[in-house]
Amino acid sequence: MSDALTQLEASELGAFFSQDFIDMYLACKRSELAEFERIITPLEIDWMLHSA
Repeated sequence: MSDALTQLEASELGAFFSQDFIDMYLACKRSELAEFERIITPLEIDWMLHSA
C-alpha cells in the first residue's frame, strides 16, 4: 500500500484529478495505513507465537 501511494504521488494523474484532491486522498490513505500498521491483531500474534 505504501508503494502504491508513493507511485500515485509521483504519477501524472493531475491531468484527470485536481492536485488538491490527490493531496487529500494521499493524506487520508496514509493516515488509514498508519492506523492499520499500528494495530497487531490476535491472528498476527497467534501466527508469530506458532512460527517462532
